[in-house]
Amino acid sequence: SANAISAKNWDRVAELHAPDEVKAYLAANLELEDALTYLMDRLEEAGVADHTVIVLTGDHMPYGLSEESYRFLAGEHVEEPFWQYKNSFICWTGGLEKPIHVDDYCCTQDILPTLLNLFGFEYDSRLLTGRDVLSDCTHLAVLKDGSFLCDALIYDSGANSVTWLEPEEQYPA
Repeated sequence: SANAISAKNWDRVAELHAPDEVKAYLAANLELEDALTYLMDRLEEAGVADHTVIVLTGDHMPYGLSEESYRFLAGEHVEEPFWQYKNSFICWTGGLEKPIHVDDYCCTQDILPTLLNLFGFEYDSRLLTGRDVLSDCTHLAVLKDGSFLCDALIYDSGANSVTWLEPEEQYPA
């Protein structure tokens, strides 16, 4: 009830089997859903939806929720120190025949190179810290504390430790 947007949309989530703070979080996010629905309707009416690209990504995890609510939203056990960095980067374009799903590590720095390549712009990749999410390379997510994750390992700078996700002998020193 303290958040006007959650209160506005509460009836739409009230019957969910979820903790109330999860319902409030989802109710607030329905405002984005409604805004995107409105935008898509207007783009369709104007006849430009097939010539439109929409990019969405979150800038942080939902702050202030209990561990129980984080686990509920994640649908799995959440562990420190990196679970809170799992997020989505959505790039939608009208007219795409079937979706392309990339289930790989990336970070916000990867969005610009991805879009530049998709639109065919020439650029000097040495000047950007990110990598094209759709490229065939080792993808990694670099965190603000210097930690990083890739499909082979996780480096935790706070603990100065490496957790190998694939056999270490596949990656010579």
